[in-house]
Amino acid sequence: LSQASLLLKKNGEGILEKLDNELVSSVQPAEKITTVIPTENSKATTNYNVAPGAVKATAVETKLGLFFTVQIGVYSKPATKKQLNNVTDLITKKLPNGQLRYSCGMYNSIEAAEPKRQEALSKGVKHAYITAYYQGERITISEAKELLRINGDSILEKIEK
Repeated sequence: LSQASLLLKKNGEGILEKLDNELVSSVQPAEKITTVIPTENSKATTNYNVAPGAVKATAVETKLGLFFTVQIGVYSKPATKKQLNNVTDLITKKLPNGQLRYSCGMYNSIEAAEPKRQEALSKGVKHAYITAYYQGERITISEAKELLRINGDSILEKIEK
């Protein structure tokens, strides 16, 4: 597609438009289906945390349900296992400024996350604290509690054990 047609292209089936270097397609009106197709300049990939020597971590953007986790640090580039005090079960979130936020564990409640917070503290993480994510974005604990109150457990991320 040409640059002009990426900005906005209408056809009988739906709309194609360019948003933040991603081609987004949606079909309407029967049902809304959104497909993200990375363009060659796309920064929306979920492998932003992959680098030689970097610790293995899951991109939080791949998780859409609500979950609680323990934040352990923010780094300007992918971190090593040593930098993260050998904490395991890692997830990351790329921030708008390019930094990577690292957290560990995914839990369905604050109480279930507390032992992981204690583990991180015992391994030398000075500022480990519990936070929440919903639809790939960090939210406050209050917002998470309200979402659970309104929607029940159906919005929780399915956590594999």
